[in-house]
Amino acid sequence: MFITSSMQPRRPAFWTLAIAACSILATSIQASAAETAPNGLLFLHASAQNQSIAASLPALEKYGCGISLTGSVVDAAGTMQIDKPERFSWLHCEQPVLSSTEGRASIAALIKEGSGIIAIEGPVMARTIKLKDELHGTTPGIIIKLSRYKNNTPDQMAADLDELVTLANQRDKVWVNDAFIAPVTTIGMPSPDEAVMIHYPDIADGQHFRENNLDIMKLVGAFNKNHLIEYTYLSARMD
Repeated sequence: MFITSSMQPRRPAFWTLAIAACSILATSIQASAAETAPNGLLFLHASAQNQSIAASLPALEKYGCGISLTGSVVDAAGTMQIDKPERFSWLHCEQPVLSSTEGRASIAALIKEGSGIIAIEGPVMARTIKLKDELHGTTPGIIIKLSRYKNNTPDQMAADLDELVTLANQRDKVWVNDAFIAPVTTIGMPSPDEAVMIHYPDIADGQHFRENNLDIMKLVGAFNKNHLIEYTYLSARMD
């Protein structure tokens, strides 16, 4: 089983810009202390593991975990070498789960070697932990992005981010930033520097934005090329 962990959360040069870096780096998450749990836990998994996720929830309650959003992954793109998962489960937790032997033991059946599951956990900034309630009755287009950064030109990256933020906020049907995890412990793959989730209010909005903002898409491509070692975009639909 592939487990990577660090004793302290990773805080590379882009940390102060992390929320702006949510997937394609734009509007800031206005995190509320009343709504935001200290830790985020993202599972990327097969559909056959839905029951295992559900069966693990009672054990995870000990760590103050609850589900923020679940859904199906419909497409994947990028340079990171991981198999496309069929499902995602994004949880919020009051305490870390994966960083302790006891925590991992509590969901051992879920994360056992050979399960193929990816689990990413770390400090989280979130617009709300009640995302499934907020989006109930809508058809949002969800994007999850995993990234590893070069961190070799922080000033240029800050300038590029600022340009993206300024332009994107002037456009119609821009995405909404939902959550950012700074991974501390990862199971099933080498640890990314960040896991972020955004959504377009409607599935059609994402296509509209991409087709009508080619200048921003060009900047996004340049940002990924200049500042990321590798990345993966997962396009998803909520349950």
